[in-house]
Amino acid sequence: MAPQVPRNRDTYVDAATARRRRATALAIAALLTTCATLEPLPTPVPAASLNGAASSVGLVSTGAVEPTDALEFDGEMRAAEPGRRRGRRDGDTGLDPWVMPLGVRRHPRIGSSEGRSASVGTVTAGYIAEAVEVTMTGDHHRVMDKVAPRNTRFTTREMADVLICAAARVANEHPGRVLQLGNLSRQTGGPLPWSVSHHNGRDADVAFYALDAQGRPASMARLYHFDHNGDSTDAPEALTFDVAANWTLLRSLVECAGDDLQYLFIASWLSWPALHYAAKHKVDKKLIAKVAAKVHQPKKAMPHNDHVHVRIGCSTADRQEGCVDASRAPQSAWGHPAGVRMRLDEIRLAIASPDAHSRANAVYLLGVYRDGEGYGKVVQALRDPSAEVRAEAARAVADWDRSDAAAALLDALRHEEVAVVAAQILLGLGRLQASDALVAVLADNRKLAAPAADAATPDVQVRKVALQLLTDDPSLPAARAAVALLEDADSAVRDTARRMVERATAHVTTDLVALHGAELPQIVPGTPLDAAAEKALWSHFFDRLPADATLADVVRDGFARHGVDLGAGRLGPLVQALAMPAPWRDNAARLIERTLHHKPGVGKGARATPHTFWPQFLVQRRHLSHGEVQARMAASLYGPQVPEARSDSPSSVPAAEAD
Repeated sequence: MAPQVPRNRDTYVDAATARRRRATALAIAALLTTCATLEPLPTPVPAASLNGAASSVGLVSTGAVEPTDALEFDGEMRAAEPGRRRGRRDGDTGLDPWVMPLGVRRHPRIGSSEGRSASVGTVTAGYIAEAVEVTMTGDHHRVMDKVAPRNTRFTTREMADVLICAAARVANEHPGRVLQLGNLSRQTGGPLPWSVSHHNGRDADVAFYALDAQGRPASMARLYHFDHNGDSTDAPEALTFDVAANWTLLRSLVECAGDDLQYLFIASWLSWPALHYAAKHKVDKKLIAKVAAKVHQPKKAMPHNDHVHVRIGCSTADRQEGCVDASRAPQSAWGHPAGVRMRLDEIRLAIASPDAHSRANAVYLLGVYRDGEGYGKVVQALRDPSAEVRAEAARAVADWDRSDAAAALLDALRHEEVAVVAAQILLGLGRLQASDALVAVLADNRKLAAPAADAATPDVQVRKVALQLLTDDPSLPAARAAVALLEDADSAVRDTARRMVERATAHVTTDLVALHGAELPQIVPGTPLDAAAEKALWSHFFDRLPADATLADVVRDGFARHGVDLGAGRLGPLVQALAMPAPWRDNAARLIERTLHHKPGVGKGARATPHTFWPQFLVQRRHLSHGEVQARMAASLYGPQVPEARSDSPSSVPAAEAD
């Protein structure tokens, strides 16, 4: 049965109406140009040379995929009500084109074949092994200028085949049409700043085919939105949705992927005319119904009126590596596919192999698949004779995050003598946020030297690394423990301890001199503090705290002493603090993360430049108005606080749902 589509229009508009709309759009564009400076398009950069780890795809044939629930949260700047269709464009153009690092993702093969791409995990929490690189340009495709510098042109063999196949079919039916590609995935897979999916090579963003004012195929530098009339709302020139070519694109994606296609995410007001075009031109009803079953307008996200988001399912070979079709699933689900379970016995046996590299591979895979039977073997591997195996076991135990993980890592650290392994154990304790264990490590004054031949691995000063990790996740007991190290013999440890206590408390040493200096005989006015005096000063500070004081109380007092009243979870004062130096800036960014229940993903710049990232983020997410953000930043930078501007959004802060 043919799908129900609007029958009252052949395409979007007749020629006369289209000309009128184009003329109006051009007039408006000319007016806007005189009022505002348009953002220049990014200059494409040459593709980075690769070391042969990823193969390049030109044109090929078919590929492969299967289904979940049609929920799509496609990007940090994309998650918004469907009515705010300009939001994604505004967010995208306001962001730098971060370059995703190149590199090969480790994924050993035990009991499966190497030499082909592997999609592991889910689209929101997986990765790619042996990714395929799609060439920047081909006979019928090109990577868009905005996307080209990002290094997001990698994917699985199946997805690459589907895209190249669809591009060739459209070009064959509509000469001159070039498939324009947006984000695919990183070379290693994993998170992208622009999307919560695209992790394991089974997602691709494909631009719509469009016509310019003269009816010629348009070449677009970036993704542009199309309204209910099929006209672009944000392109620098008048563009019209090419109904015929886009129908062929949807049909070709379905035919090239076959039963492996999961979804084609696209706004309903753009898919309907394409389906209606097919019905009017007497296309086989079964084919139309098949395409209609795959197109979906995403729920709880932007409606995808600027591109088609293609998602394919796991191939049989990928399921053997741990590919899971569900969009969101715990990592323990990666070990559930039948192909993985068939390999687990062989992997468990490999952990007893006489070859150290084979043991390390087995530990890695048992950790990836969260194999319950193998967990004990992974913990035992923390004492393996090989440093490679121990380092792999430390990563696996920390990522597994079981109740005894911190204790197992701490015990292993006490006996560890190799710098790179000790570093992995410490990083694991940091990921586990095992504050008590890291405080215990502060008593460890060992300095483990890296091998002379290994220039990439630094020496590991155990207590210094523990202090650095505690700085990222401070607590009051940790700050008290760090005070003892303010008198450490090593200046690097002393400096790290000072940063830790200042970050934890939002107080600085100069504040404490003014507050308590007169009370301490060790502090002589006009004389620089020595290590013993600074330790005495901070010890005095903590001794004066009320017995029931919490870290939040201490931090709030530290901000208040510098004119910032945090109040009860309000974002405005935190924005004001972002313009201050460390430790207040860093604390403000940490508190914003906790208030929003949102931690930015890779490439966000939130840690490097919190004073620029967070104000932009809060305005784009409508947590605060632009006026309030500007007023708060000005108050911090230029003196007394100006009257607070009213926010355009409710005072309650919703949790960030995009990620």
